[in-house]
Amino acid sequence: MSWKQKVCLLIGVAAIAFMGAFPPWLLRVDCVGGKNQSNGGYHWILTPPEIPKRYYKDGMTVWYSTVDISRLGIQWAVGAVITGGLVAILAGKRTDKQKDKPGE
Repeated sequence: MSWKQKVCLLIGVAAIAFMGAFPPWLLRVDCVGGKNQSNGGYHWILTPPEIPKRYYKDGMTVWYSTVDISRLGIQWAVGAVITGGLVAILAGKRTDKQKDKPGE
């Protein structure tokens, strides 16, 4: 593996880890009339977004925040495909002198 591939792989792994550290959140509500959800943005994994005070109108409504697993999974998959693709592309760009070296 060349140094360019290693750098690309390191950046890709760091980006995927960053996506996990700041995941997308959903604000969900369970109430008598049904369930609903809205986008909660991106926040640090240990501090979920706060529920706005305007939503605490009655005791029958329960708001909570949760990680948007489907969106996070898509982000991780796209990041992995892009990283793997770049590493594969960089693997194909070797000169003739590099191909003749033993052990590679």
